[in-house]
Amino acid sequence: MLVTSCDHELSTVENVKFSEALKYEFVGLQDGSALQEFLTDQAARMGVRFQYRVRLPSAEAVCRMVERKVGVAILPIATATRLTHVSAIRMAELDELWASRKLLICTQSFADLPSYAQHLVNHLRDDTVNGVDRGQS
Repeated sequence: MLVTSCDHELSTVENVKFSEALKYEFVGLQDGSALQEFLTDQAARMGVRFQYRVRLPSAEAVCRMVERKVGVAILPIATATRLTHVSAIRMAELDELWASRKLLICTQSFADLPSYAQHLVNHLRDDTVNGVDRGQS
């Protein structure tokens, strides 16, 4: 999801192309973040370089800076949705095939996992986390 301040030019759109978002300065996660590396690779494939205004250690810090109009950000939907309850931010879905990722949990035998690991897997497999539809696995 693209995250913007409430009065940003893109705050009223429901969907946005990655190429359009790249026209703005970004607030990103710090070096080494898997998400930022992935986004940097996607931008490089388009021949574009990210314009980072600042890079921060957490999604919460990113949203605070977005709220203060430092730039825009791209965050996972569950994270962005959770943070809309504590920050004055807006979300727009990225209109790109690669923007929807399917994450998998792999184990040789679920029954052989310790009970705490089974509880974790069950929690992660819940269809709804914080009101966000996560789909079926």
